Formats: sequence, structure tokens, C-alpha cells
Amino acid sequence: MAGFLLILMLGVATAQQPQSSILDSLEDRAAKGDAKSQCAVAEKYDPGISGSGDISSKDLNKAIEWYLRSAKQGYAEAQCNLGFLYQREPLKNYSEALKWFRMAADQEYANAQNSIGVIYNHGFGVPKDSVEAIKWYRKAAENGDAVAQFNLGVGLL
Repeated sequence: MAGFLLILMLGVATAQQPQSSILDSLEDRAAKGDAKSQCAVAEKYDPGISGSGDISSKDLNKAIEWYLRSAKQGYAEAQCNLGFLYQREPLKNYSEALKWFRMAADQEYANAQNSIGVIYNHGFGVPKDSVEAIKWYRKAAENGDAVAQFNLGVGLL
């Protein structure tokens, strides 16, 4: 019961904390090297992620800077998000995207595995290869990615 009350009190304290204070705390943890916080700060600046801050807070260079800090520590979500950045304009570099997706996929990060499948399925920067695509869709599907499960089913038709 005491644990429940502590959690309840912490939740109330957090709910009453101003949003700017929460963001400052997140940025403090990120500046101290916390990879998950660094990725969250990057998402705040990422122009490709909606709902992660108002449009005036979007800054591609800051997003890259924070993703890189996190990704270099081996944080798979940041590596995958760098892959997504490199698939879009103005960066559009599929070999760089594939590099970051592979780093995350090597850690069994299903979203990255599915993304590699998409790259091979459509021939984005690589020769089109349905066998390779199916291999990656299968890995992602086995790791619980619902989109990959769909992609695998379509690919096997």
C-alpha cells in the first residue's frame, strides 16, 4: 500500500509540474549523457515526428545532433530514427539510412528490421531483392512488428 501511495504522490507531483520544467529536466538528463533522454530530446526537434513539439521547435540540425549522441551509445531507437531521417529530404541518402537501420536491427529492433525489408523490397538505393526483403520482414515479424507481419504476408503471396 505504501508503494501505491508513493507512486500516486509522484504521479500527482509530475502532473502538477509545468511542461517547461519537465522539458528542462529531460534536457538536463540528456546533457548528462542519458541515451534515452537524448533520443527524446532529438524527437522534440525532429521535423518528421508530429506531436513532439510545436512547429517552431523543429530543428533538423539539433535533431541530428541529439540522435547521434544517443545512437553512438548504442541506443537502437535513436539509430533507427537516424535511418528515417536519412530516408527523407533534405538528407535523402539511402546507404546512410541503411547503415543506421542495420545498427538498430543488429539489436533486434523490429522497426529497423522492417525498414530494411522496405528498402530491399522497393530497391531504395540498393538493387531490388524480394528474397532479402522477406528475410528482414520475417525477422521483424518474429520480433512482434505488426507492419512487418503484414509486409511478410503480402510478400509471400
